[in-house]
Amino acid sequence: MIFVDERFASPRIHLGRPNDANMRIPDDFLKSVCFLCVQDKGKWKFGGTAFFVAVPVEGDPTHSYIYLVTAKHCIDKAAPFGLLYLRINKHDGSADFVQINIPWVFLPDSTADVAAIAWAPDPTKYSYKHVPLSVLVTPEIIQVEGVGPGDDLVTIGLFTKHSGRTANIPIVRSGAIAAMPGEPLQDEDGGEYAAYLAEIRSLGGLSGSPVFVLIGPARIADKMIHLRFRILLLGLVRGHWDVKRQSSDFIGDLDHVNMGMALITPAEYIIQLLNCQEFREMRRRDAEKERRNAAPTLDSEFGNSDQDHFTKEDFEAALRKVSKRPEASQSDEGKSET
Repeated sequence: MIFVDERFASPRIHLGRPNDANMRIPDDFLKSVCFLCVQDKGKWKFGGTAFFVAVPVEGDPTHSYIYLVTAKHCIDKAAPFGLLYLRINKHDGSADFVQINIPWVFLPDSTADVAAIAWAPDPTKYSYKHVPLSVLVTPEIIQVEGVGPGDDLVTIGLFTKHSGRTANIPIVRSGAIAAMPGEPLQDEDGGEYAAYLAEIRSLGGLSGSPVFVLIGPARIADKMIHLRFRILLLGLVRGHWDVKRQSSDFIGDLDHVNMGMALITPAEYIIQLLNCQEFREMRRRDAEKERRNAAPTLDSEFGNSDQDHFTKEDFEAALRKVSKRPEASQSDEGKSET
């Protein structure tokens, strides 16, 4: 588990207000993503996007647990290629390919297209930001903020045709919520799942990308006008619909035509995953380890030897040594007890 001391190097996203004229997304958001890739016949093949989320340490706002989140189907589709890598930008303007050997964690619900690992790059070497857990959209936030169809969206991720030769070049695509999760959708295997419909042209490579909803600067919620601006994480890109086998006198035959309607996995699933038993147990163990490390050292030499512990054999040898009857001195010879 990785702790980030935010007093030393804060990688949190700055949630400042974009320019009102064009609702420009703050640059910090571009640093929240990295690219998923594999090696295919000796060449790098980019296939998806992942992003960093921070869960605060309970009772200590200066530290966070960092997780890397993506779509589960990205992990599944990468499996036949063997090793999975992340390409992460560095402070010097280049990027590194980092091999991931940690097992990914999924929700028990196989239709929930979310995966995560507890991992963070070295903040002194890599240039990245994390999304705080507090900005993930929940049903309560939807109610309070009045999130619904027509709200502006942006997604940040990989464009496979221009991923960047020496460093990641994340792209930003914009759109709007087309429909809220309601009637379940069906996957290829007939399983049902919940998702937002978004008028964002999703393409291969954007799977796993974070999707943000822009709240404000003025909106009506709870029959009141609210003057504020917020950027919240709505969810992550799952996929899109295609129209197949279209034909036109001008275009010709096409196998697939993107409908321009993306599927967004709700952030609620990300919250459920980051609060699953496995991650909670990892955080509990780390908290216990930190507590022990912070505890004062007791002034006793017992247990401070180079050995791991004082064995039964050690105890018996020491007992024999202190219990051995002392040799009688010459001055004591011939004396008897009274």
